[in-house]
Amino acid sequence: MTAPGRSGPPRIGFVIDALRPGAGTENQLLLLLRNFDRDRVCPRVACLVSKPVLENMPDTPSLTLGVNRLPSAAGVAGLRRLRRWMREERLHAVVTFFRDGNLWGTLAARSTGVPVISSRRNLGAGYWHNRRELFLLRRLNQWTRVWVANSRAVADYTLAAEGAPADRMRVIPNAVDLDRFSAGSPVPTREDLGLPRGRLVAAVANLRPVKNHALLFRALPDLLVAEPDVRLLLVGEGDEEPRLRALADELGVADRMVWLGSRSDVHHILPHCDAVTLTSRSESSPNALVEAIAAGRPVAAVDTGGVGELLTDPEIHRLAPPDQPQALAAALAEVLAVPADKTREAGRRAAAGLAKTRSVPVVLEDWYALFDEVCGGRLS
Repeated sequence: MTAPGRSGPPRIGFVIDALRPGAGTENQLLLLLRNFDRDRVCPRVACLVSKPVLENMPDTPSLTLGVNRLPSAAGVAGLRRLRRWMREERLHAVVTFFRDGNLWGTLAARSTGVPVISSRRNLGAGYWHNRRELFLLRRLNQWTRVWVANSRAVADYTLAAEGAPADRMRVIPNAVDLDRFSAGSPVPTREDLGLPRGRLVAAVANLRPVKNHALLFRALPDLLVAEPDVRLLLVGEGDEEPRLRALADELGVADRMVWLGSRSDVHHILPHCDAVTLTSRSESSPNALVEAIAAGRPVAAVDTGGVGELLTDPEIHRLAPPDQPQALAAALAEVLAVPADKTREAGRRAAAGLAKTRSVPVVLEDWYALFDEVCGGRLS
């Protein structure tokens, strides 16, 4: 039971390892924090490792613990500080993200009586969860009030792998800021953005093994047979870059690559792209594809996790089986071959569908309903 007598909108704590723009989950949480109606929710943020980047959010108090390992003196002290923070902030509920945020947040909430909403945003099998971590999650889950997944695929995985009860699982999709993709928004020229001429296929994903860029590189020679002037835009950074550059040289496609690094102007880049792709081995509900659909772009992506839940328009969307470069090349060639007028019409249709399910106001209402449920009707 939470402590009585706390007036005003519910105070919701968000516990995460680190919070800065860049990765998908962090960007999604920052989008929510910027847009929460402070008359309905009072958000607070606790970061385990580093100070959160909360620009233009002076009304969002934060705590930084500066810890990254629980079985240590610093970790135990950090857990005590997190418990004290939950009491001092008089939280009505806490939302936890990622493995360590879930561990620290759940243990601290257990002793303070704060209900836990445990976020699930990955398909952990083989990439994030080993047997030890799944055992730990199952133990922690006895103190979880509600689970929230960002796709049906993630919800199903969590129910099966962690034994979470189905009646306490909720699905809230990632939100997308559609205003950035509206027809009236000015778009810089290719030259201003540093983009080359020719047909452009964008891959917006950090250069990490799970994103499996190597599959896309191996598909490119076959794609060039059908589309000789295609260039591949690589938006993202990571430790895989040296290995991928060497692979591009080996395959003879290095001159087809445009390495853009980390960019904050993806919404300006996408309108210049003829298609978007994603080749990950595991995805829950990738923001890169949500934004591609919002921009009305054709998409060909590997069919994994929640990707199929996003790509539902057969006119400009294609799903390719995992680890088959020729099939991926064929899928990209198909979407690139769709006539421009049909691409525009289907793109508008797909973007309109997002407005009904993933616009910021719609997703915020889903979160408000969840907080109202967990906090005993305080938002009603």
